[in-house]
Amino acid sequence: MTTRQTQLLTVAIVTLSFFVTTCSKDVCDNYTELTDHNHLVDLSPLNGAHELLDTLTKYPQLQVYRVLNNQYCYGMQCNVFYKGFKVFTDYYALYKSKSDNNIYTADPAIVDTINISLTASIQFDKAISIARQNMNYSNTCISYRLGIYNLNAGTSNQTKNYKLIWKIQGENGYPVVDLDANSGQVYYAFDGKEQ
Repeated sequence: MTTRQTQLLTVAIVTLSFFVTTCSKDVCDNYTELTDHNHLVDLSPLNGAHELLDTLTKYPQLQVYRVLNNQYCYGMQCNVFYKGFKVFTDYYALYKSKSDNNIYTADPAIVDTINISLTASIQFDKAISIARQNMNYSNTCISYRLGIYNLNAGTSNQTKNYKLIWKIQGENGYPVVDLDANSGQVYYAFDGKEQ
C-alpha cells in the first residue's frame, strides 16, 4: 500500500469514527437538575386580590404557575412543595369572585405532613439509566428532579400513598419517567405522543 493510500485510508477511518461517535452521542453532554421553587408567572395581576397574595405569604410552599384576572374573578393555580420537594401530584387553586368578593378553592391540597423518608438511596445518574431503559432520550436534553408522588392521585381512593421519586424528563417535559428513588420501580412513563 502506498503512502497516499495509507493517508486516504486513515482519513476515511477517522471520518467514519467521527460520524459513528456523533450519531451515538447524546444531544446534551450533561444533565440539568431542576430545583426551582420561585413563582413561574408574574403575580402583579393579583394586586386586586390581597387574600390570594396573603395566602402565598402564609404558605410559602406554594409555587404559582398560572394567574387569572378576567371579568369574573382573580385566580391562581399552584404547584405544592413539601420541605423543599415538589409534590408532583398535588396542586392548589384559589379564586376570588369579582361579583361578590367570595373566596373559592378548587384543590385544597396543601400538605402538612408526609410520613416518608426524604433521602434517596438511588442517585440521579442511576435513575437516568433506569429511565433510559424505559424511554428513548437520545434526541433531547435530560433534566431530573427529586420529589414526591402520590400513587393514589386521580383515583377514587382517598388514602394518600406518597413515595419519594425521581422525575426524569426531556425538553418540554417529554419523554418522562417517574421512578421510586429507593427501589427504582417505574410508576409512570410516557413519551408525550398521542396513543
